[in-house]
Amino acid sequence: MNNEESTDKKVEVGEPPRVGDKAPPPTQDRTDEYPNKIESSVLEGPADKHQVPLMRESFWDVSISDCVMAIATIVMAFSAVTYTYYAGQQWDVMKQSLDETKAAAIEAKRAADAAEKSIQSTIDMFWAEQRAWVGVVVMRAIDEPQADKPFLFEIQMQNSGRTPALEFTTYHHRRTEYPSKRAVEARATVGSSKAAIAPGATALGNVGGGYDLTEADVQKIKSGEVKFHVFGRIDYKGTTGKSYVTTYCGIYSYKKHPTIDYCSHFNEMK
Repeated sequence: MNNEESTDKKVEVGEPPRVGDKAPPPTQDRTDEYPNKIESSVLEGPADKHQVPLMRESFWDVSISDCVMAIATIVMAFSAVTYTYYAGQQWDVMKQSLDETKAAAIEAKRAADAAEKSIQSTIDMFWAEQRAWVGVVVMRAIDEPQADKPFLFEIQMQNSGRTPALEFTTYHHRRTEYPSKRAVEARATVGSSKAAIAPGATALGNVGGGYDLTEADVQKIKSGEVKFHVFGRIDYKGTTGKSYVTTYCGIYSYKKHPTIDYCSHFNEMK
């Protein structure tokens, strides 16, 4: 009895088996006995049946909202980036177009200025060819210097232009000293009467009257001690009403009588 009791003695949980003790009978597999119960428990899972459905419902709600927000954010960001890109492209195109327009405007203005200058040059050349040109062609002494007579010089002027010279007026002077520019360009108190000179026509003017030479004056002129300077100005207008001026200056020396040489200054046609 004691052996059986010792043999049948149960092994305490957590106490290691001792030598000679019988192993506890194996646990019987009751799967066949409760098949439906096992399958049901496997399918049902944890004891709290509402835990998984609640987590699943909360998960999908949050996920959909987050997805919508994420998609909307992505779309907005993509739209902003796309708009910025195309706006930048449009700005570059507009800036390039503006630069090209500005360059074209500058080039057009430059071409217009060049065309205007060319037209004005053509007009000026046309009027330069058509306008009146009055100048002195001959200056000479009329007679030999003689005592008790005035010593006169003749000034021959000609219109070499293609249109008449209107309101033609002359101012002639004679001096023994070389004249200044102011003296050449000065208008006499009384000039010749205004007249018109046709193209190719000539006009004559005399200078030197007012007093007679003495014998001493004649000797000084013939010896070359005294030289005369004949100078003056001619005023006239063209057919367009524009005013023109011609100045002239000549030196008389008895050695070249009766001709008069031109001065080195003051012979201009404006």
